[in-house]
Amino acid sequence: MKLSDFDGRACAARRSRLAMKLGPQPALIAAGAPRLRTSAGNAYTFRAASHFLYLFGLHLPRAFGLWTGERWVLFLPEPGADFALWRGRAPGPPELGAALACPVELRPTLVEALAGRSVATCPPWIRRPAPSSRSS
Repeated sequence: MKLSDFDGRACAARRSRLAMKLGPQPALIAAGAPRLRTSAGNAYTFRAASHFLYLFGLHLPRAFGLWTGERWVLFLPEPGADFALWRGRAPGPPELGAALACPVELRPTLVEALAGRSVATCPPWIRRPAPSSRSS
């Protein structure tokens, strides 16, 4: 992922507007995870959830954005030991934080950040089966 072409100012402004509406109410926005085709090694190209993409502007699998009631924090999963081998070098928390104008932490600290809070979130997208065209 190259951040050289990314301008996070629009996303920062969107987060700021949402924060004013949320006030002290914490909110959690999930990016989602890659969907599988037929096996764990065969995933579709990842696209972040629209709410997450609108606020953070990057496709970051398994990431979460948290409005704490005071500031936005982006939580990223810890990269595995072989991440760079298969996917190339990814920007670290300091680089992403600078690009997004938002603190970035690793996801294990999210549990602590959520402890004892009532947090708003978006409902999950649920695929409903298509109506049956057969008549009984």
